[in-house]
Amino acid sequence: MKRINWILQKNLTDEKTFEGLKKAILLDNAEYQEVYIVPFSEDLPFDISKDKNNALYGTTTLIMNATAKQDYRDAVFYNDELFQMKVYLDKWNTKMLNNDARIVEIYKFINESHQDEEEWFIRPNEDTKSFTGLVTTFSEFKEMANKALQGAPYFQKESLILVSKPKQIEKEWRNFIVDGKVVSSSRYCVNGKSSIDGRDIPSDMVKFAEECCKVFMPHDVFVMDVALCEGQYFIVECNCFNDTGFYDHDIFAVVKSVNEYMRKK
Repeated sequence: MKRINWILQKNLTDEKTFEGLKKAILLDNAEYQEVYIVPFSEDLPFDISKDKNNALYGTTTLIMNATAKQDYRDAVFYNDELFQMKVYLDKWNTKMLNNDARIVEIYKFINESHQDEEEWFIRPNEDTKSFTGLVTTFSEFKEMANKALQGAPYFQKESLILVSKPKQIEKEWRNFIVDGKVVSSSRYCVNGKSSIDGRDIPSDMVKFAEECCKVFMPHDVFVMDVALCEGQYFIVECNCFNDTGFYDHDIFAVVKSVNEYMRKK
């Protein structure tokens, strides 16, 4: 059986998560290596050993660069054709928080006719994190987009965005999922404000997430954010595991489950 090796980006990963990952990896009889990644660089200054099962963890820059190179791709739990809001809307439909949304190219949206102060929730269609999803007015987003189109690498006029009407969200949770099972959850938001708690984990929220996994999963290992809105649970979005941050999660449980998944490969 191949040894499991985690490749951890030591810069731009918060210290608590970094130390927690290293401890969890060693406790589960796996190994790790620390790498330094130059921000916004396309270089990957380390080799991937084909004699090991590898898992990358770091920033979006690292993950996007790795998925673009054949030798590194297997160390990332990601498929760019599936980690898209338009796919989630198609597969999960009314289980999505923004099931009223449409997917549109940036340049088309900012050239539509809307009131300047009309509010929208807007986020990228893909998981490239070219910008953080936000509630903003039409005029503010138009100004932001025009500036970003001057040179942001993942922000092109043909880039697809999700646009929808803002929702009043009561609570939000992040779920780490492996093979359709929620491994660890943490609340991270209450009434639009940061509120991190690993104890406020309703069993029916976990059940909702796992039921959604029976319909579709973008990968066997991924992260699903769930919201409570008007008394119902909805999927907010999904994220690639390899560059997703932890809140008050059980890092050991997550690492152990991912290791078990890789050992079965």
